[in-house]
Amino acid sequence: EHYHVFSAKQLYERYYKIGLFYGQVKIFDQYKSNHSGFKLALYVFWKALIHFDICALFHWPFNMGARFFGFRKGRKAQ
Repeated sequence: EHYHVFSAKQLYERYYKIGLFYGQVKIFDQYKSNHSGFKLALYVFWKALIHFDICALFHWPFNMGARFFGFRKGRKAQ
């Protein structure tokens, strides 16, 4: 088992930097990254539901939103 505890702001900054890298390296333009991110979001949501983890369900939209918007903004920043 491997995990980190990041705040929404830390996740946003982390994915912003990843997005910057993806935006600068043009070879990544031919690959779609949203599919794996969407699968991760669904997996985390499903596991939280199965285990009735209310805390994880509460934090899920903020966590996934920070990842999505951070990556998107970083990729478009040039």
